[in-house]
Amino acid sequence: KIVKLFEEMAEHDIPPSVDCYNLAIQAYGRKWETEGAMQLLKAMQADGHTPTLLSYHGLLHALAKEGAWVKALEVLEDMLEHQVVPTRQTFDMLVLAYSNGGEFNGVVQTI
Repeated sequence: KIVKLFEEMAEHDIPPSVDCYNLAIQAYGRKWETEGAMQLLKAMQADGHTPTLLSYHGLLHALAKEGAWVKALEVLEDMLEHQVVPTRQTFDMLVLAYSNGGEFNGVVQTI
């Protein structure tokens, strides 16, 4: 449904806002569709929008559930490059990614 909505917006020359992107990223994340969420984050940046903490957390949440700690670290690096300040929740998701991915040294280092 999200893809269809973005296509309809494009047909009517309505550019997606940051809020639209954030909602779409969160929806993908809830369904564990991390590739779709990552593509939306990249599209958001390509459209000239700066991702927000909400943008990154939507993606990190999905990556954490998957245990995709390497990708989660890449997202954290991207956050820092865009001067988005991580919160305790950010690090909670990183610990979850490490834990679900079986990378217990990462859990210890993050804590």
